[in-house]
Amino acid sequence: IAALVGRLTEEGGAPISEQQVAESPHVMIGSVDSLAEKFVMLRERLGISSFLVGDVGPMDAVVGRLAGS
Repeated sequence: IAALVGRLTEEGGAPISEQQVAESPHVMIGSVDSLAEKFVMLRERLGISSFLVGDVGPMDAVVGRLAGS
């Protein structure tokens, strides 16, 4: 996340915090547990219930954790 913060700050010309990046619905970085928590938080806070990911394989464990919830 720190590397992404540096790149986004440099490219965007405005500072951005690690917390802002971590909570962004556009960035999915973390463990299975942290990503499952993030998906639940995004659903509750923003009403987002569908996500499009490039390579589904790495997300299998997250999808399994959230199935039926």
